This record gives sequence, structure tokens and C-alpha cells, in this order.
Amino acid sequence: MKVFFDANILISLFRLSNEDVVAFQKLVSGAKVGSFKILATPQLTDEFERLREKAVSDGLSTFSKEKASVSFPPFARAHPKFAEVKSLLSLAFQKLDDFTATIREEAQDRDLFVDDVISDLFDAATMIFETEQIVAAAQLRSAKGNPPGKRKDTIGDAVHWESLLSQADVGDHLCLISSDGDFYSELDKSKPKDFLVVDWLKETKHGKLETFRTISSFLAAHAPEIEIGSENSAEYLVMELENSESFQRTHDVLERLRSATGLTVEHVNRIIVAFEENPNVGRIQQEREVQDFIGDLFEGFGATSVGSCLHDLLDDWGG
Repeated sequence: MKVFFDANILISLFRLSNEDVVAFQKLVSGAKVGSFKILATPQLTDEFERLREKAVSDGLSTFSKEKASVSFPPFARAHPKFAEVKSLLSLAFQKLDDFTATIREEAQDRDLFVDDVISDLFDAATMIFETEQIVAAAQLRSAKGNPPGKRKDTIGDAVHWESLLSQADVGDHLCLISSDGDFYSELDKSKPKDFLVVDWLKETKHGKLETFRTISSFLAAHAPEIEIGSENSAEYLVMELENSESFQRTHDVLERLRSATGLTVEHVNRIIVAFEENPNVGRIQQEREVQDFIGDLFEGFGATSVGSCLHDLLDDWGG
């Protein structure tokens, strides 16, 4: 079995819990001992490098926003223990600032644990180097409008696909893990586009092509002994929504948020802010299923518990 992790999946590791990154490390170890083969391309390393800095910055920004801010009413300030509490809070905030600076420095130096795991993945991978034939085939694919690919001015996904086809052997089984909607069928969004299946079968005869939107869904199918839980948590999915880079990705995340665990009022308000600040989220807010989702949030958390931005959004829709 051959496995290809798209850049959006590798970047998502920065939003997983430490326990889940450890679990992913076990998967990489399996590739090292030959349980399966991980494939990579120079295009993948380029995409990862382009996205990593923003992923780390966004994570640190979220961390800073969530730093505790405590205010006291005047009558509490007169309490004998107020000075002690204020001093302890000041010390805690200084420790938090120091810790944030340490994390930022380690991120810049690529000393984070998740960086080590991703480096191990690339070390374990079989690199498919680009050739003139691969690039030319990708350009032709894009010019003809054949999948995968979002826009004709970029051919990254096409380069990935032509690279994978160039290394296909008879009977090969390929698992492609990507949150990119370009690889998925319009009829069944868990399966690959028919066009890509035909491509793969032309090269592999009796081979097999599978697609997975998340690491956890791939593991459930092929390594159930390894579990990754945080991909279904509210915190992870809200961060995915805040950083969504396509309408299809937004739809996918909103659908998964319906059954997310641990959704809080804070998460709801961050979801609404994402509608206001991320165009890949906000531009689909008039779609019926999106409005239904927001309406369900409003009903589930109550009119008084959520921020005014949700009320404003519903007012814009006439709700």
C-alpha cells in the first residue's frame, strides 16, 4: 500500500493534541519498517513550507487571545486577600508570557515536537522528483480542465497527481489523504472523483484508489489500533474553520461541527467571527444549509448566551 499525505493534512498536525501527534508518529514508524510506503514530492515540501509559518503564527495568536484577563469589581478590591491574589496573577501572567516566548523561539528554530515528527515523515518517504514530463503533463491536465485542480493559474494538485501516476505499478493500492475537495466525487464526498479512479486504473490495471479527508478516517480503515481523537473535537474543528482555504473545506468542517464534542459559547462566537473575517467562510453564509447550521447554534446555546455578532448575522438573514 502506498500513502500520500497532502500538505493541508500535514499542516493540520499543528492543531492536533500532543497525544494525537504521538499516535501519528506510530504511523510514521510503520512506514520506516516497511508496513506501507509513504510518497512525497518536491511540490509537497514547497506547499508545506509555504503553509507552516502561518499555521504556527495562527496557533500562537489563538494562544495569546485566550490568555486570561481578570478584572475585579470595586468591592472585591477592598478584600484583605486582594493584594495577594493580584500578586499571584501578575506572576502567573509573567510566567505565561515567558512560556509563549519560549514556544515562539522553538517554533522559529523548528524545535517543536510536531516538526520532528513531520521531518521523520519526509525522511521515511519515497520522494518522487519532478521531471519535465511530469510538469508538462500537469500543465496539459490543467489546460484541459481535468481534475485535480481549483484554478488554471496553479498546477500544484496536478503535479502531485501526475507524480503519483508516474510511479504507479500494476496492482498498486494508493491511499490519498487530503481535505482538498478537488480529489473527491460530487456524488459521494468520501470517495475519489471517477475521473481520477479511471486515471489510476489505466496505470495499475487492477489497482485501487482510496481517499480520506482526515488522518483518523484513514487510520480507522487501515490501522485501527492507532487512534486520533482531537480531529473531532470542537477546538480542532473551529481552528480548521478559521483557517479554511476553500468553500468545500468550509462545508466539510461545518458538517463535522454538527457532531463535535465539547462545543462551548466561546467556540460559537469564534465560528461567527470566522464568518466575518474569513472570505472562504463568509461568502457561503447565504446558502440554506449554512444558515440552518447557524440557526441550530442559536437555538442550542440560547439567545442570551452568545455574542451580539450571532444576533447581527441572523438579522442580516432576516432570521
